[in-house]
Amino acid sequence: MKLVLLQTLCFAIGLVTIEPNPEPCTSANGNNAYDEFLSKHVCNDTLVNINLNEWQMLFNEHKALCDSNRTTQSFLQYNDKSHINGVCKRNGLNIHMDNLCISNHAFSFITVKMDNNCNIQNVTNVTKYIILGCDKFTFMEAKIIYGKI
Repeated sequence: MKLVLLQTLCFAIGLVTIEPNPEPCTSANGNNAYDEFLSKHVCNDTLVNINLNEWQMLFNEHKALCDSNRTTQSFLQYNDKSHINGVCKRNGLNIHMDNLCISNHAFSFITVKMDNNCNIQNVTNVTKYIILGCDKFTFMEAKIIYGKI
């Protein structure tokens, strides 16, 4: 199995000591990292096209998306939200790595690549399995890892 690791969006909300979800791929209480991920990467107003100029305008309007440490970001389709939620519940498969759960089917989503100055370089449609961090993190970060299986 070949996996490509991409971290999408990291919001360092503050250093918090949190116990991880003892049972990944099941519901976790107070899952702020996952909720933050959904609010930024699974929105009903997220662009569904790959027009580079429109994505540049979106990133210019929402500077929080510009992070020189996260030059590749992924945006999933809002109509897949219930399936995405399922990955972190009983429909995901634990991959035996902390809190990570892999989807049981591939998702179509948009990947945006930018340089360190938030200039959009590439926007592509991809279809891949997704792996989500499904509980809180030390720095409250949301991650998406996706790969081809």
